[in-house]
Amino acid sequence: MDDLSNKVNGDTISGPEWIQQPEELNNVIEQTGQTLSGADFNQVGKGIAEYVSNGHFYIDSGAANAYVLTTVGSKQSPVSYTDGMNVEFIPANTSTGSSTVNVAGLGIVNIANTIAGDITVGRRTVLRFRDGSGDFVIAFMHVPVEDEGVEVVSDPIAINFSGPGVTATAAAGKALVTITHVPVQDEGSPVVAAPTAINFEGPGVTVTDSGGVADVNITHVPVEEEGSPVVSAPTAVNFTGAGATVTDVGGVATVEIPGGSGANPGSTTVTVSGTFNPAVGTNSIQFIPTGGGAGGGGFDGQGAGTSGGGGGGGAGATCYFMTNSVAASYTIVIGSGGSGGSAGNNAGAAGLATTVVGTGTNLSAGGGAGGSGGLGSGATQVGSRGVGGTATGGDLNLPGGDGDSSIANGGFGLSNMGYGGASHWGGTANNSGFGSGKDAVIIGGGGAAGASAGAAGNLSGGDGFAGVVYIIESQ
Repeated sequence: MDDLSNKVNGDTISGPEWIQQPEELNNVIEQTGQTLSGADFNQVGKGIAEYVSNGHFYIDSGAANAYVLTTVGSKQSPVSYTDGMNVEFIPANTSTGSSTVNVAGLGIVNIANTIAGDITVGRRTVLRFRDGSGDFVIAFMHVPVEDEGVEVVSDPIAINFSGPGVTATAAAGKALVTITHVPVQDEGSPVVAAPTAINFEGPGVTVTDSGGVADVNITHVPVEEEGSPVVSAPTAVNFTGAGATVTDVGGVATVEIPGGSGANPGSTTVTVSGTFNPAVGTNSIQFIPTGGGAGGGGFDGQGAGTSGGGGGGGAGATCYFMTNSVAASYTIVIGSGGSGGSAGNNAGAAGLATTVVGTGTNLSAGGGAGGSGGLGSGATQVGSRGVGGTATGGDLNLPGGDGDSSIANGGFGLSNMGYGGASHWGGTANNSGFGSGKDAVIIGGGGAAGASAGAAGNLSGGDGFAGVVYIIESQ
């Protein structure tokens, strides 16, 4: 068609130039099998839709390993091979090795990685062009499926389909697979007579017969999280996996998963000091260290008419740090939790800092300060709280929560009970009544203080919880 873009106002369009425009549209209509009609004003749209729906389908007239494709009817073909171009055809011959294809006379190119039987006579095949390598790859082929135990067809890519309740029948050379209803039962329950019954194994699972069909109910299965109390329910699941260890520390599940050293990148929880080696291929790494929580103070009760308590221990700090400059290794020190003050007017021990050090990385999540001891008094008495730790070196540095001071009201009770400080991960160690301080149960949390009113005797403070480092590796 002539280029009319150089025409300006006042120029004349010749008859041949004018007729080229509608002639192009007529070609689109007629080459898609339509007859020109003055009563149908949607013929161009229909022609375009025809090209979109099946314009990529071609007829094969070549030989084995050398496929020659032409357009269907009088449809037009692309002017060149382009990246992502799809070509669909039904082969006239089965490949016996490396193969080529020539689409609409655009030139012979390779079909990558073809071996005998990859392209099979009569089986619909789709090729996709790769501009970078200048070849086609097989994008799709029809794969018949057979039932286990039936005669295997000669097609080299036939697949045996195994499983009870599955039948396969031949239809026009294709295997039709039917999968019947498969009821499911609980492990240990009587097996139903149906040959398709499957034993279902797992805690908390029940199966009932509803009109000859097994209904399966799976109850809630709690999972023990690191740092949470170990539940006694029979459906409790311990956190396991390759390289993972779980220990019961005072009724609390402690999980350790070593990472790095060529493993696939992911998340790692470090609870023991040592060297961490990032996984091969890691190009971004994030560290989230938390320091150890401090112990709560002990208390020396002085009898009737007196009250008081120690101070709650401060929580460990937390920081967040991410870098794309990944070092070969990092030295990690996990801060331990501070011990509670021994029975009597004795302060709790401070929690220790958790540190991560490597090339370009120097993180410190400080431990909390211990709560003071306390001595019973008939006047106002305060057991001083331990302050939370501070963090340095991170993109985000979060202080640990302060402990709570025990405040006696002139020998008649306490307005504050000396709770332990909360870490970034939540939770406080608290006392539901008078007595020795409770241990912290959340990572980096501070221990509670001992406290009493109107009683003699010595009470101890609760222990703080150790720190941790969470590591997230990305490729």
